[in-house]
Amino acid sequence: MSALSTPSRNARAASPVVLDPCTLGRPYHLLDEVLQDIQRRIDHTFHERFNLRRGTNFVTSNIAIAAIRPRDAAGWRTYASEHGQIAVRCDRALLLALLACHYDTPLDPATLTAPGPETGTERRFAAQLHATVLGAFAAAVIGEQTEPFPPAADTLPAPTARALRIRIEDRTRNLSGELEFALGDAWLAHLFARLDAQRLRPTSSTSDGTPANVRIPVTLSVRMLTKDMRLEDLLRMGPGDVLPVRLPDTADVLAGNVRLYRAALAEQQGAMWITSFELVE
Repeated sequence: MSALSTPSRNARAASPVVLDPCTLGRPYHLLDEVLQDIQRRIDHTFHERFNLRRGTNFVTSNIAIAAIRPRDAAGWRTYASEHGQIAVRCDRALLLALLACHYDTPLDPATLTAPGPETGTERRFAAQLHATVLGAFAAAVIGEQTEPFPPAADTLPAPTARALRIRIEDRTRNLSGELEFALGDAWLAHLFARLDAQRLRPTSSTSDGTPANVRIPVTLSVRMLTKDMRLEDLLRMGPGDVLPVRLPDTADVLAGNVRLYRAALAEQQGAMWITSFELVE
């Protein structure tokens, strides 16, 4: 019997990449930077809330988007927001471990293996934890300080929803579990809008190969807000005066004095971005 050639051995040893059908047709593969930002914020939340206060060592070890698992239909808690409804779930064993750390009570391995009925204390703690992680998640996706997430009637995520799963573990205590966000169409749209804000388009050459230095330069200006004032109030303004303004959701993009686009505003690490351009007719 002849030995397999090197290419044949490598081909047999290589594991095939399994495609998740729920990710086909949309650029999920480009979300790495957005997901890493979410993971960093969730990691920071656990570090601030548990590690610094309770001496634990919780870290986020993995993050991914996948389909909702039908076998895990229980445990979702639903919350409302101006940006869309969202559901959260934490593995029961992980939640009970976090509860024990929060109240500085002994951790019973038997309780984690076969937990009893949910208690009022557990439910209240879960709501507090959900509010904290939802704030961190929304800050990464929306890029702004969001309003609170009031609880809504608990419902199962829709079949079209996608689960954002984050692995939480404390290896010193041999604890691990998953924190999940069920993202409907509205939150998925926010997620991809965040991706649009982060992507940089190439500027080295045009699509037909024309060098960048011979293209016609156009200067764009962005008008984010306007404010009506009386002339006498304007003339009285001086150093130290405060003019309160509120940034809108959209801005006007102009070439000279011509309004070309309406664009959405997004914030990333203190910088303002414009995205989702709509041509003004």
